[in-house]
Amino acid sequence: MRVVTTTIMKDESAEFVERWAYSALDSDERVLVDTGTTQTEGLTCARDLGVTVHEISVQPWRFDDARNAAMSLLPECDVVITLDVDEILMPGWRASLESEPAGRR
Repeated sequence: MRVVTTTIMKDESAEFVERWAYSALDSDERVLVDTGTTQTEGLTCARDLGVTVHEISVQPWRFDDARNAAMSLLPECDVVITLDVDEILMPGWRASLESEPAGRR
């Protein structure tokens, strides 16, 4: 099962990016889509942690449009986990996901 964890962000702190990225380490790929950050510390942090970073512009800003644009950038996978950058996955999340029957995911 190929799992991708993704988030969108704009002007978030490196602290939030780091917490999010570490919590998703068990993903096959982590993807952060930036929607116009002017403070680059979070982007630098993500790249340093091996996160795939895409930079896009969404004008006028709408959360649903930004999320849809981000989803279109994801690699092929079986499961997508979408979090806000200030949210984290709990330890053991991957084992729990893989133990669920396919119809319950």
